[in-house]
Amino acid sequence: MAIPFVLYRVAGVRFRRSGRVVFVDPHDLDLQVDERVVIATPEGPKLATVVIAPRQVIHSEAKGPLLRVLRRATPEDLASL
Repeated sequence: MAIPFVLYRVAGVRFRRSGRVVFVDPHDLDLQVDERVVIATPEGPKLATVVIAPRQVIHSEAKGPLLRVLRRATPEDLASL
């Protein structure tokens, strides 16, 4: 009998140029590498850069709850965040 598994769609972002990669839920956005996005964090919205385009991973590969991409960054976001 096959064991069912759940797939998650994740993307990798960095909050700083040389920071660690954080895996996030891209929601339904088709993001590209180097795109700027706004991420919902416990401290509020933060600007990040996509470094790994969205892909599917098995549930067991996803570590902990994922932060969520709110939207692509707008010019206003780039100026204020």
